[in-house]
Amino acid sequence: MRFRVSCQQGSPVFLPAYPMVSGSVQMKSFIKNKPAFIFLLPVFFVFHGFVEHYDFVSQKDASLLLLLYMAGTLIIFGICWLFCRHVNNSAFIALFIMSFFFFSVKDSGQFQACLFQLQDFNILYDRLGREYQ
Repeated sequence: MRFRVSCQQGSPVFLPAYPMVSGSVQMKSFIKNKPAFIFLLPVFFVFHGFVEHYDFVSQKDASLLLLLYMAGTLIIFGICWLFCRHVNNSAFIALFIMSFFFFSVKDSGQFQACLFQLQDFNILYDRLGREYQ
């Protein structure tokens, strides 16, 4: 970092060579240049599952799963970067792929539970139908 020296009334003051930027401007430039948002989906997914099933999942298992999902996200991001060669575009595509994976797994589990409930309802319906015929 370069400094310029400003002498006022005999005591040197070291000032940065470029003007200071406020925190919000630095944050906006960080968000635009570095795709940190790609890691928020695995963190949300693992943290949500950990909080929902707190009694059954240990912190060790949750952190291991988080590392596994982060590695998977980085691998998909790397593959997308090989095709796009643009960091933000490849991060957005990787986020889309990972969200499709995460939410399709969650929804398929709910769909299977719904099918099991419908199967029980059909058995109940058949028994009631036989009794009233």
